[in-house]
Amino acid sequence: MLASSKLAKLPSGHPLHTFMQENRAIEALLEQFKFILKQIKQNQDEALKLELRAKYNLLLDIKKHYLRQEELLFPLLQERGMHKPLSLWRTNIDNIRGRLLRIEELFSANLIFPQSIENKIKPILQTIPWIIKKEETEIFPAALEKFSEDDWFRIASLSDGFGYCIIVPDRDWQKSSISPKYKEIEHSQMISFSTGRMPQGLFERIMEYIPLQISFIDAEDKLVYFSPTKVPIFRRTLANLGRDVYHCHPPKSINHVNRILKDFKTNKRDEEEFWINHQGRFIYFQYHAVRDEKGAYLGTLERIQDATRLREIQGEKRLLSNFKK
Repeated sequence: MLASSKLAKLPSGHPLHTFMQENRAIEALLEQFKFILKQIKQNQDEALKLELRAKYNLLLDIKKHYLRQEELLFPLLQERGMHKPLSLWRTNIDNIRGRLLRIEELFSANLIFPQSIENKIKPILQTIPWIIKKEETEIFPAALEKFSEDDWFRIASLSDGFGYCIIVPDRDWQKSSISPKYKEIEHSQMISFSTGRMPQGLFERIMEYIPLQISFIDAEDKLVYFSPTKVPIFRRTLANLGRDVYHCHPPKSINHVNRILKDFKTNKRDEEEFWINHQGRFIYFQYHAVRDEKGAYLGTLERIQDATRLREIQGEKRLLSNFKK
């Protein structure tokens, strides 16, 4: 499938070039999948079944391809007026994710029968090429037109955290896109606090090591800061900055978030906390109303902590307990 001329001229390593490299790899993988399915129909060989499973595991990488678009491209496109194509795209992607899950269930139960697998995979084999065409004729050209070089640099710098689909992208474009002057300013500019001062780069590195995920929502309910946590519990991206906090939470949480912020603004309360079990971990949330010296509301500080290990600690461990005499 040929992309537009402008897309075809993008340098290797540019985020859109990487997306298109992934598309070519996905198309090749789908053809391999079809070929193996055809062979299995003729010969129920265990080696063929293992090869089919291996190809399917590669196909699961497509989730990373779609997630990078959802988190890094779509918020910016929506802010700049693109809505309807994205809505249709998301509907089809949700459909693919559901079908991939059902295929996984067949593999997990060792129900690798040619007809059952083919029945489950056939809609995916039809939908994915349609999505690729939509990406390269509508979504990618729109992003190329609407995004600045700074937008692309930020997208590139965040992409590694989501992972890639099948291919390993070139890093040369990303390295060449970072202005030496920008890097120098970013890491050496001093930040002064009431209790000390340090280079900005050092401060950001320290924040990565604090075992809390911190976000700040200003008085207008905009997300204006999140800490650069090494292992985020819930993913935040630069694309979220400046957006209404209600757009950064799942729909089922909106009413609860709205009630907390309303209470903070009306001085009804200053703190809120709750905790959940999430993917086998115990996650603790704290919200604090931030006020100035006169009590005026400035915004809300959110702290999220994985407290799984803390709940298991008992007794005491003294500072030198690990050192031999």
